Amino acid sequence: IDRTTTGKGLLKDYTYCQLQEFNLKINDSVTSYKVPKLSDILVLAKDKIILNLDLKDIKPLSFYMLLKEYEMEHNVMSFIWNKETIKELINIDSLYAVLPLSANKSEMESNLESYQSPLQHFIEESYNPENMIWAHENGIKVFVNSLWDEDIDLNNGNTYSLDSLLVLRPAIIQTDHPKLMIDYLKKKGLHD
Repeated sequence: IDRTTTGKGLLKDYTYCQLQEFNLKINDSVTSYKVPKLSDILVLAKDKIILNLDLKDIKPLSFYMLLKEYEMEHNVMSFIWNKETIKELINIDSLYAVLPLSANKSEMESNLESYQSPLQHFIEESYNPENMIWAHENGIKVFVNSLWDEDIDLNNGNTYSLDSLLVLRPAIIQTDHPKLMIDYLKKKGLHD
């Protein structure tokens, strides 16, 4: 929780009440906001944005039923480390948007075969022209992360590193600065 709150340590080591002692941060700026419950976020996001939920230790059916209760089961995508959790969620709902990590060509091909997900999360090692050609040929929408250098540079008005990311045309970009990112993409004719 160090990056996003005034607390220290791992989320799993705190109760929800204990988390309420901390404030959310944006970069180094502390906000007045507290750590919300997932249900609070689902209410705020409904009909506005698609959420990327990074799932670690969840009970897939309980998690899915919460999404369904808020009619958000098809308005989220999830990066999931545990391959069994991916399979369980797909078994619950074959349309659930999983983002399997694809660090190399072997994982890209395996993820396509195993999950038949049209989404894959590419990282620095896999995000290259050759793999992007493969992704396009196989109908894969590539998700990339701009949370580090690209986001820092964008927030400081420098777009060189972001432009380097955009040249390969990912379908989905994760950012801590969605308004800045959308405004920049619109300016470049890459977002409607």
